[in-house]
Amino acid sequence: MLTGNNALAFLIALTYLPTLLALLVMGLFVVLRGRRAALRQMYVACILALAVWILAVLLRLQTAGNTLIWLTYCLQYLGVCLFGLCLTLFGMTYLGAQEMSARIVLPLAIPSALVYLLIVTNPLHHWFIRQTDRYSVTPG
Repeated sequence: MLTGNNALAFLIALTYLPTLLALLVMGLFVVLRGRRAALRQMYVACILALAVWILAVLLRLQTAGNTLIWLTYCLQYLGVCLFGLCLTLFGMTYLGAQEMSARIVLPLAIPSALVYLLIVTNPLHHWFIRQTDRYSVTPG
């Protein structure tokens, strides 16, 4: 019988693994069957950002050291920060924005980059997370 954290890890793996598989199958289907367009590229970018997040959560359940746990949190939040940007660009493409130049994309990427920089430098200031382990987070 699974108890406590082992049960939590099992349930997370039980739900996240099929979700990751479904995301990757959908992404592959869109890449193989869809027309080559900017909308398809933005959709695949959203799927890849979610896949990075899910993969990092699954990796965190298997890591054993505090340094590796922290690295999986950094990888997890890379997917989270990129997903917001990818979803915004997907929405702009869907609504008809023709050309996405660097003058449009870079200002949109600045908030995500700043948030990710705050997360990566967290061991210096502990504003984001005070303490982490495999199953829980103490906010800073």
